Amino acid sequence: MPQRIALRTFAFFALLTATGLSSMPADEADEATVQSELERIDQSLSTMSTDDFEGVDSVRKLVKQAFDLQMKLQAERIERAELDLARVKQQYAERLNSSDEIVERKVIELTKVAESDNTMPASLLSTEGWKAWGQRDYRTALTRFEAALKKDPKYIHAINGLGWTHIHLQEYDKAIEIFKSAMKLDPNHGGVTNGLGQALMLTGRFDEAEAMLTEATEFTIKVNGEAKAIQLQITASWFGLVETLMRQKKYDAVIEWTERYLKHDPENERMKDYLEKAQANK
Repeated sequence: MPQRIALRTFAFFALLTATGLSSMPADEADEATVQSELERIDQSLSTMSTDDFEGVDSVRKLVKQAFDLQMKLQAERIERAELDLARVKQQYAERLNSSDEIVERKVIELTKVAESDNTMPASLLSTEGWKAWGQRDYRTALTRFEAALKKDPKYIHAINGLGWTHIHLQEYDKAIEIFKSAMKLDPNHGGVTNGLGQALMLTGRFDEAEAMLTEATEFTIKVNGEAKAIQLQITASWFGLVETLMRQKKYDAVIEWTERYLKHDPENERMKDYLEKAQANK
């Protein structure tokens, strides 16, 4: 028994030397390694005879060394946490001391925006909204269109822009309400009719969407002609109509509308794709 214990004790010392724990500084040791060695020592202790005092004392030294190393690592973590906390407290104190300046700067910024809005006509605010919309800055577009409508609640271009902004923000029910209110002001506005149709389609109200998009497409063709409308790329309602018809599986109507379009733009990939799918499913 003493020989077996002595071998185990020697093995523990060899293990510490191999892993570097016997000579590694506390701040360089890996906590996971320390924990692993502690578990191995605990397991060996459970099979060791307590009659061999030399062996137990040797193991006790190993446990104490590992424990001290673990405590050193924990102390270092506490020190780092205290440094992080001190840094956060300092940032908080600096911001608190500068609170008046920060608030005043924000007030000046907002006041300038408000003054600018007060002096700008609805048409210019709407133009800025469409510019932001074209840059896909939909939140800015929203504020510009809303500011324009505070100046002139019936300004149709701003109402149309507001509706399209809500579409791109995926707020389709709001868009539908806005477009319906716009249609009361100008029932022949192509952008409004198209917008209402697109919003209805995106909410799955396909019958209503088909009616609106058909109306918008036919109006565009009536005003510009098919070839000119395609050349000017003002055929969003045409594409919306074909998409709505596809979703309803009205393949004959899809074929009719795509063939009319491809007569003037035979290389349009989207329309060709619609046509092929409709013919394949017919």
